[in-house]
Amino acid sequence: DLRSQPWKLIPYNPRGALHSFVWRNTIHRDSSGVVWMGTTNGLQGINPANDHVFTYQSDPNRYKGLSSNSIQVVYHDRSGMIWVGTDNGIDRQAVNSTPFSIYQIKSNERRASVPENRADAVFKDSRGQLWFNNTPRLYRLSADQKRLDPIPPESLGAVGDHYNEVRSFLPDGKDGVWLGSYDGLYHFDQASGKFTGYPSEMPTQFIAVQKNDHKPRGDIWIGGDGGFASFNVLTHRYTYYRYQPGKPGGIPDRFVYGLLVSQAGEVWIIIHRLGLCRLNPKTGQITRYSAGPKGHLSSNDVRTLYEDQDGIIWIGTYLGGLNRFDPKTGLFTAITHQDGIPGTTIVGITGDASGHLWLSTNDGLCRVN
Repeated sequence: DLRSQPWKLIPYNPRGALHSFVWRNTIHRDSSGVVWMGTTNGLQGINPANDHVFTYQSDPNRYKGLSSNSIQVVYHDRSGMIWVGTDNGIDRQAVNSTPFSIYQIKSNERRASVPENRADAVFKDSRGQLWFNNTPRLYRLSADQKRLDPIPPESLGAVGDHYNEVRSFLPDGKDGVWLGSYDGLYHFDQASGKFTGYPSEMPTQFIAVQKNDHKPRGDIWIGGDGGFASFNVLTHRYTYYRYQPGKPGGIPDRFVYGLLVSQAGEVWIIIHRLGLCRLNPKTGQITRYSAGPKGHLSSNDVRTLYEDQDGIIWIGTYLGGLNRFDPKTGLFTAITHQDGIPGTTIVGITGDASGHLWLSTNDGLCRVN
């Protein structure tokens, strides 16, 4: 305590976890209160609130890890980055000082691929509850993360051939949740705690809606094995767009792998390894887009879709990088590894408030201006 005289020095080494040699220029406290220090055996951080010590060390088998264990200077900038000077270069990393919390149906320490712990779809509702599926059950984690409630298939209604296997979620305002299953759509009402089923003739593996000010509006669009369909939330009726072999103007295959409803109300459909289709719901016309020369898709294997605030459609592909579709010109522009994107496959796209795109690639995370 610097306010008391004379000063009394108290040795501090929680549970003996701190390394004995600390470089003098490396002790640094970040904005969250965590104290960082560089040692001759890695980077260490201390949470003074609970005396928790965590250590980061160089690992030659880890891609983009610390360049050395000799940490000689540490700096934490305003964006949350830790800058680390070592005897082998400068490292920069957004370090998460909080360990992960793990929620498992069947507790295990070291085993992976435990069937009971597999989650294929995760969703957080307006009340902070976390929903996730685990075939054939559905689970809901309370907002305070203290209660995990199993929701058996029978709670959803009639059990179909696939045992009501939930594959997708969609918010419905403040008090509702739409769930997509192999048997169709289900609606959950937060106030009553009841599920209402709307059986479909095709699986609801994917759900998409047109958004206005971040709120769903209009029909709900579903897709899966066999084609895609629209669901009118007022009449509770489906309109189907089935795959029909040889039919001109239809979709080229039965396997629908994703949907996007644009701001203009057009529906984009990912067809498994056969490019994209675009539906004009007003006319019923379907336009197909395939890989080709300049102005076309760079790959027929499309993995993800995203529309930015300007109405530009961004397409992530397998081995073809990122594609940009301009509705005004009707042309695609490919942005690939040669343009600076890491990797060749884009599996996820989202945007931030600054207008940047964030890409999940087969070679790390990437931000695009």
